[in-house]
This record gives sequence, structure tokens and C-alpha cells, in this order.
Amino acid sequence: MHGLRPALWCLLASALTTALLTASAATAPVAAGSTSYDAANSEPAASIDVSEEKIAPPVTDLLAGVNHRWPQNGLGMWDAANDRPSADMVELSERLDMSMIRYPGGTVANLFRWKRAIGPQSQRQCQTGGGFVGNQQPMDSVYGVEEHFRFAEQIGAQTQIMTSSVQSVQDAADFVEYLNAPASSNPGGGTAWAAVRAANGHPAPYGVKLWEIGNELYLGNQVYWRAQDLATRVRQYAFGGTEQKTGEPVGLDCDNRDSASISTGRPGQLMKVRWAPAVPGSQTIKVAGQPWRQVADLAQAGPADQVYQFEPASGQIRFGDGTHGAVPPKDSQVTADYVSGPHPGFVDYYRAMKAVDPSISVCTAWEKTEWIELMGSEHPYDCIAPHLYGHPVLGGSTAEIHDRWFADPARDAHAVMAELRDLDAALDAEFGQKPSPRRPFIAVTEWGVIAQAGTGPPPAGWANSVSWTLNAADMLGEMIEHGVKMMDVSNLNREVPTPGELFGGAPDFHWTGRANLIKLFTELIGTTPVEVETNQVPTASTGDYQALTAYGTRGNDGVTRVVVVNRDRQQAHTGTIVNTGGKGLADVHVLTHNGPDIASVNTPADESVIATTESTKVAKARSVLHTFEPHSVTLLEIRPRR
Repeated sequence: MHGLRPALWCLLASALTTALLTASAATAPVAAGSTSYDAANSEPAASIDVSEEKIAPPVTDLLAGVNHRWPQNGLGMWDAANDRPSADMVELSERLDMSMIRYPGGTVANLFRWKRAIGPQSQRQCQTGGGFVGNQQPMDSVYGVEEHFRFAEQIGAQTQIMTSSVQSVQDAADFVEYLNAPASSNPGGGTAWAAVRAANGHPAPYGVKLWEIGNELYLGNQVYWRAQDLATRVRQYAFGGTEQKTGEPVGLDCDNRDSASISTGRPGQLMKVRWAPAVPGSQTIKVAGQPWRQVADLAQAGPADQVYQFEPASGQIRFGDGTHGAVPPKDSQVTADYVSGPHPGFVDYYRAMKAVDPSISVCTAWEKTEWIELMGSEHPYDCIAPHLYGHPVLGGSTAEIHDRWFADPARDAHAVMAELRDLDAALDAEFGQKPSPRRPFIAVTEWGVIAQAGTGPPPAGWANSVSWTLNAADMLGEMIEHGVKMMDVSNLNREVPTPGELFGGAPDFHWTGRANLIKLFTELIGTTPVEVETNQVPTASTGDYQALTAYGTRGNDGVTRVVVVNRDRQQAHTGTIVNTGGKGLADVHVLTHNGPDIASVNTPADESVIATTESTKVAKARSVLHTFEPHSVTLLEIRPRR
């Protein structure tokens, strides 16, 4: 197994566990249906019954995906001075076998204009942050389209594009042509964007197959031109339309912050309404609360005339220079009443993008059941892209957070996966049960943990602690059981040192517990999820929650793979894995993800605190007895007798 860096304590613990099992009578073959006991805890061993019933398609290699954000040199992973990705980031990504990268990000990229982020750096233009990392403020385009694909190609990963839902239909279709069309073709007409790509240094198409229109547009911080009312907003996202804006502060080219609406007092100011286009004639532009008048040509205005020129398509507002039209007084605020639109909707983007490349899959970002009900089977979409986040209540020690989190049925991983269950049920009702060629698939484009609002802060390192990874293991296990096609963990990195994210923060990128866990799960790629039934599962010693959870797959190689999560932070527990495959067993390859304690975390100075150990045990019957270390994730590869 390449890429595993065992810690000494883990090796000792694993050796001790195996030795105890070998020495005990319980390690003798256990017949299916008999009762075995956990000698250490004086409790019956949990029964983990792995059936032959397939419950989902084979696990795809897109399990090891990640959300990545473009601003600030990809939050520090792009070495702009040397025009290359960070060597550490490349090494870590290759070690993980990262398979998919979502670009240019989520919330922050909702307003990303791709045509400003291609070609020579000297010709690139500013961006507007969509929120979160950039609060609708000006941002650069240094880590642009070419830079991203150089990184992705270097590590052998695919790219999934999240493209803006506030751009024009033409821009969306042009993006597909730029990335996917042969250099000699021009399927969209107009500018030959594939030829532009070739001129920018990449003659071959990038071949992006998965596209997502917008990000989390149902949230209150990602409304943009649309209505606050959710029922109205989902229809606007689906079918486009217009929306009345009243008293909205205007902005600048790449700046939608309220501060951008304040006049500098300089002559010839250029401002804009935030959400162009505007319905012609619908606008009232006010300076310090007083309406000014639109004119066709400022050259005809006098120095005191309170007038402006307006371009509905771009939303640009041009004020006078003090000779031809008055200058808005310094520090006065400029606001606009106008009808924003008409804007396209998902159906328009879908049609135009698929016309350029019919082979692509276009996902909706409206990940709720009302979308499925609204669209029915009449309006096509290829996939639905939920974001799955746990929201634990933080505060206190890692141990306190852990026990509170796993004991709360409204916040544990199974509760988070209720969204998948609801989506599956709605898709079943509309399209029939899997598999169905008409049925949109599910692609999770963000997953992870966001603290419950108003709680915390957590202890240092919590976001990549052993505790965090145990919840993540349950999330991954349930996504696999649901047949999720792609899983992008949130997020690749931060712009500053941090114990969180997949590889920490710049400049101290490192192998984290999160990365170590995902690497373990990549062992399941290509195998088929099967039904696993657990019985006699003990309660954790430190809280009112089930100590063990289990997930299973079977491979074409005949190997049964079982992932068991021991969420008990203090006590080991024993389980009997009943392999109902009907064959005798030969041996078991055991991989155990763990750290010294529940709060353990990897650091740049020591990347092996949380690590994976390996061992092998002999199996001579149709079941396997194993003791699972406290706070561990164990993968048992159970090989049949040949």
C-alpha cells in the first residue's frame, strides 16, 4: 500500500490487538449464527452481517474529489512568481490520488467571469467575489483557467466546472466551447473559442464532462438578482425572469460592496447597477436620495444639470464631469430602483451548453426536492449537486464535542444524509427507481462540517482531529451506500496556516487526518456496495450513541471489504463479521486509520500522528472476529479461499 505512513504507537496497538485475538479462544473460527464475546469488555461481540445484496453501483474513482477556490492564487497554492503550483500541493494531491477538482469554487465563484481569467496575465481583468472568501469585493484572476488546468493535468485529476448562474447564456455556451471543442471547430458560432484556447497554449480540448450551474442559490447570502422569497427564487433559477430592485446601492466594475456606491466627487464617474441587464426605462438613479435624470448624451448637458447616461445591457451609469453634467457630491450615496433582467434560467443554460457539447452532464445547484417537483420530467437536467454538511454544536473540549455530536440524532452523519434520502425518494417518484437512464444522478459537489451558528470556537486542530474523521467516515460510508457518483470534500486549502481543510493552509500544506481517511476509502473504488446489517452493537462507553457502524462492498476479485467505525473514544469493541458469500476464507488484510487520542491532529512538523497501519490475520471459517481500536476506522479486506 503506497502512501501509508504508520505511527509507532499504531503499530504497537495493532500488534497488541492481533496478539490478543490470536491468544484468545474467541479467535477460533466462529460459525455463522453463533454468539461470540468481547473478552475485554465482557459483552457479546457485535454481529456485522455482510450480505450479497447489491445496493448501489460500483464506487467510482471520483470519491477522492475536492472543492477548490480560485482567489488569491488559489488561496496560496499557486506560485505566481514561478508560474507553477506549489510543489508540496502537487506531492500531496498525487499521494491522495485526487481524482476530481471543482473549479473555480463555490460561493466565492458565483460571480466569476471566465473570459477575464484566460490568456496572458497582462490582459486579465478583475473579478467580483461571490461571498464568503470575497464579500462581493474586487478580486484578481491570477489563478485562472489555464493555471488551474495545468495543476489538474499535472496531478492527473479531472475538473468539474461550477459556472455562474448570473452570466449570459452566450458566455456559458462559449465556456463549454473553450474547454471542450476541437481547436479547428466552432460549434457555438461567433468567436472561435476553441481556437482562442489553442492560442493560449492548449490545442487539445480539456474535455470537462461535469458542469454545475451556480452554487447554493437557495441560501440568503447567495440571492444576487433573484427574489428573497424561496418559491419565487427557485422558479427564477429554473426559468429566468425579472426582479424589481428598490433602493439598491450601485457598484463599480468588480465591486458590489455598499462602499462602492459612495461618490468620490471626481468628474466622469462610472458606476453600474449590480444586476444587469436592466429593463430599459425601468431605472431611477438617485444621488443622496434625490432622483437624477437620464439623458442620451452628456455632451448636451450643462454644468449644474443633475443627469446621467445609462446603458441597460451592461447596467453602466455615467455621470458628468462638471462641465457637461454635474458631479455627484463627494460622499453622497448613489442608489438605483430598476427592474433587473430579463435573465436566463437553468433551462436556457442547459439547452445552449448541450448544443455545443451534447456529451456533458449539466447539474442543478438547487439541491432540494422542490426542484424535482418543479422540473418534473418535462425540463431536463442531468444531475443534482447537493452540499452535505454536518453542523455540530461546538464548545468545550474535543471529547465533549465528540460525545455531544455523536449522541445527537439530529446532527450526526446519518441525519446529514437525510437530504440524500429525500432526494432519492423524490427522484424515484418522478423517474422510477435506479437504474434508469432518464434518472438524474447525484453528484455531491461539497461535503464536510460547518459549526452550528453561534457555537464554538472549537479547540485548536479540531477540524482535522481524529474525532472529525470518524464523522467523515460515516458520511463517506453513507454516500457510497447511496450510489453517489462524485464526492468533493470541502476544501482543498486555505490562504493561511490552518489545521483544517484537506491539506491545511499556505504555506504549510501537509498530510492531514482528513486526507488520510479519504485515502483509506479509495481502497473501495471499483467495488460494489452491499447491504450490511449490524446487531448487538454496544453503546459507547462515554455517551448515549452506537459505538460501531459498518459499511461493506464486494469486488470482482471476490474480496469482501468492510469498513467499521469505532466511535467510542475510550473503549475497544469486538465484532464478528459474517461473510455470507458461501465460501471459506483465506486471510484478512487489515488497514486501521487512527491516532493516539480523539483530539490528535497532524501538523506540518509531524504528518504521521494520524496514520494508517496494516496487518494480516488468518481466517479459517466463514466469519472474522476482530477487535476495533477506540476512535478508529478499520478496513478489513476479507479474501476468499481459492
